Amino acid sequence: MPADAFAELRRPLPVWTPRAWRFAAMRAAARAGALLSDGLRTGYRHGFDSGPFMAHVYANRPSGRSALGRAVDRRLLEPFLPAGIFYNLMISARKPLAA
Repeated sequence: MPADAFAELRRPLPVWTPRAWRFAAMRAAARAGALLSDGLRTGYRHGFDSGPFMAHVYANRPSGRSALGRAVDRRLLEPFLPAGIFYNLMISARKPLAA
């Protein structure tokens, strides 16, 4: 990626653009979902690439403060591939290769 394209992507969007409104609405919806969903709450508290969040993903058990929270969490955990595959990859990456 050229340096000028990278610099352009780093610039904040002007607040009057529909794209900025869309991102603001998505951010607000995710924050609201974190009030109900344990997965989103963990992600916002510890980071979406943190150990606690990955443990929640690998457990693959939706949890939340209500039925709606569990539904939001189920949607968050809905994988394109089963979480077990990623867990097995993580475990196999820790094992030393046999010589």
